[in-house]
Amino acid sequence: MKGLNNMIKTAKVSGWVKGFEVNRSGDNNLEITHLQYADGTLVFCDAEKDQLRFLRIILVLFEGVSGLHINWRKRNMFPINEVNNMEQLTQILGGEVGSLPTVYLGMPLGARSKSKEIWNSVIEKCEKKMSRWKSQYLSMGGRLILINSVLDSLPTYMMSLFPIPAGTVQRLNKLRRSFLWQGVGSLKERYPDMFGLAQNQHKTVADMWSHQGWEIALRRQFNDWEITRLADLYKELEAFT
Repeated sequence: MKGLNNMIKTAKVSGWVKGFEVNRSGDNNLEITHLQYADGTLVFCDAEKDQLRFLRIILVLFEGVSGLHINWRKRNMFPINEVNNMEQLTQILGGEVGSLPTVYLGMPLGARSKSKEIWNSVIEKCEKKMSRWKSQYLSMGGRLILINSVLDSLPTYMMSLFPIPAGTVQRLNKLRRSFLWQGVGSLKERYPDMFGLAQNQHKTVADMWSHQGWEIALRRQFNDWEITRLADLYKELEAFT
């Protein structure tokens, strides 16, 4: 792929192919004509027939020199803004015409950075992961390990490029909670006697936690035979601290 990189660079210097400029500090702007990845190349040029012809010549020469076969049918062209001669350009280079936004190498291309839709793929990946896990055969600690090591790592790369909307955070947290408690039942159902003693029965588990520890207010002092049940409850809650 280094040979293709050099050929496109030569075409840029000669003025045969023009990319787009990125404003930098000072007068030295950066012109980008192509980006290369392990299994693909993304080329930027003007919507002009001459540039497409030169680009096709470069690809044909690279195919002949390197011996690598180029699958022309898998080529995709994505017009930016309005391009009136798209049909003629497609006849020169071949392939199909796509539209933005799209997904390229697993990342959204041409999408608004604050759009919630670009996070749908991350949500779907989390759902597919959890559908393969048999949570009913895992302990609470095992589910927490999977959440912390796998589910929390899926959005990390996207978060380095795009700000994550609050609504997406809520959807991800809902998936985590659903997987964590799936097949276990609520604490209210498993500890009805302790639930009956609680003063703030409308609060969630998260509401009962502070930096000083669990703040569970009871209606009365618990009896001796209730100590074991309360200890079991606290032991289960320790998995979340």
